[in-house]
Amino acid sequence: MVVSFYRQHEFMWTSKTMESAFLLMSVDGGIRGPQTMSKRRFGRQQYHTQDQYPREYHDRAIKRPRNVYSRPILPIFEPSGLLALESNNEQGLALKHVEPPDAVSPEAYFNQWKVARPQRTLFELFLYRKGAGDQAFKSWVLESKSAYIIGRDMGRVAEDPDEEKEVVVADIGIPEESTSKQHCVFQFRLKQGYLVPYILDLSSANGTLLNGAILPSARYVQLHSGDVLELANKSDATEYELVFVAE
Repeated sequence: MVVSFYRQHEFMWTSKTMESAFLLMSVDGGIRGPQTMSKRRFGRQQYHTQDQYPREYHDRAIKRPRNVYSRPILPIFEPSGLLALESNNEQGLALKHVEPPDAVSPEAYFNQWKVARPQRTLFELFLYRKGAGDQAFKSWVLESKSAYIIGRDMGRVAEDPDEEKEVVVADIGIPEESTSKQHCVFQFRLKQGYLVPYILDLSSANGTLLNGAILPSARYVQLHSGDVLELANKSDATEYELVFVAE
């Protein structure tokens, strides 16, 4: 009697186990077989077991959604200055200096404010040769232009017609070999309603001295009346000096 009771319960337990193993009812009413069940169980184990399946775990962990929002790259309409630099040339030689937006000539400035000519400030540059006395070798009135390039001008004329003549782009020429073709530039700028003169070294080979001190390259430095410019990094390396006068 005991044996038959045990066998009856064993048969019931085995039947339920086989039924759940071979026929599993899904939530939506479908039927999944044992093969599908084993894949799902294997897949979960594969996902949650990092040590046993490290690559599969890593691939699923870094999976990203398909539709990822990315910020659009908008065009930049600000002027870069490259076009102005490319078009800034003289006699086929590219000029190093591009004038700033606040550049203004003394003539345009005084005309705008309707300043009478006798009351206008006169800006001049005087070129002196050291040891030649107080007599200026040459002078320039800085009035009609907003920028004046200072550079080498030996004043040579090629005797041979076939020989190529040296291109001179300097507005203020210095007859010295150590001076660069585009050594520095004298620039007028409008600052807070005032006309202010500046000097800018154009990355010259030998540098520029202002009252005996070396000017920083490619940086505007304000000038005052009586300032002395030397187109060299040492005072004894040049025979000439420029004196700026504003009166």
